[in-house]
Amino acid sequence: MPQTEAGSDRKLAIIACVLLVTLRMSIGWHLLYEGWWKIDTQSKSQPWSAEGYLKNATGPLRPVFRELIGDPSDLNWLNYDLVSAKWDDWRDRFLAHYPNVDEAGPKGRGTVREQLTRLLEGSEAFVVPLATLPAGVNLAPFKDIVTFDEAKKQLRVGGQQHLLASERDKLLAMAPVDGTEDETITKFRKAVNDLYNASSKLSFKERLAVLLKGDPERVGVMQTDKSNNVIENRVGEIELYRRQAERYENRLAV
Repeated sequence: MPQTEAGSDRKLAIIACVLLVTLRMSIGWHLLYEGWWKIDTQSKSQPWSAEGYLKNATGPLRPVFRELIGDPSDLNWLNYDLVSAKWDDWRDRFLAHYPNVDEAGPKGRGTVREQLTRLLEGSEAFVVPLATLPAGVNLAPFKDIVTFDEAKKQLRVGGQQHLLASERDKLLAMAPVDGTEDETITKFRKAVNDLYNASSKLSFKERLAVLLKGDPERVGVMQTDKSNNVIENRVGEIELYRRQAERYENRLAV
């Protein structure tokens, strides 16, 4: 009987050792796989990041962990200069990583760098071909916006200008369709519509400037009189978010 109990104890010890080794190997394999997976994602479009964990850290070391991110409250995304610089950096890194793509694009649109720059910053000018102006069309009232280059046979809008719908309608009204098939008028009206479609589109940086600099709901409103007395001081959404984030952190620290 004692020999049987000793044999049973030995079998249990062996089983326990096997299970313990299996458990340790399973845990080790799990940690190895998780670590390798995180490293492997760094070369993909959506790399793994501990940002979410660090942002939501709790306890006395919360400020330390959050500062590891550099921008724990995402306020940098509300700064035009920083976001604009990030876009430029992305463009430069993309072209540096794929140097062979910076060649002439399709249909004479220029190099990839030029195309990306136009998307981010806009064009130097918007141009459409036009052989001649119809009789009765006078662009003098629009000289600061629309010009006609007779030598190059182009209708042109400066890159810093954007043709408004009301301005397009005034241009079209100079060459109304009266039932006669005047090819000059038809081409002029088409050129004006093409120019409006091209110039009315804002670049990414222009849209960003509208959102973060020109929208009174986001940036707020402050008006003063001639004596610099504040007439209206309305806090915008950006400043309100900044204050709320700061107040939350202060209350959490107490």
